[in-house]
Amino acid sequence: MVTGPTTLAAILNSLQMGFRTLAIQKHSGEVWTILGAVKKEFEKVGGMLEKAQRNLQTASGQIDEVLGTRTRAIQRKLKDVDTLNSREARAILPEIGLLTDEESEEEREA
Repeated sequence: MVTGPTTLAAILNSLQMGFRTLAIQKHSGEVWTILGAVKKEFEKVGGMLEKAQRNLQTASGQIDEVLGTRTRAIQRKLKDVDTLNSREARAILPEIGLLTDEESEEEREA
């Protein structure tokens, strides 16, 4: 191909654009491969999150059962038992720490 001084710059520019296009095509193939791997990993993460959600729902149901059914059953059994005042309870069970800060302050004021 014969070129003159005016067309040489245009030909060199078009060759450079061709090489850039080839490089972009090569890298786009690599990008698609990486995206395919990321998609597969994302599917795994989604499955793991669904499993974790089911486990949390099971745990929540068990907590609801304990707070509801079991607590009421224990309260029914203990309804006839007299409640001790805070000082007596602390004397019997000091390691449990039955009093909250508010109850402790109320006792100090009394």
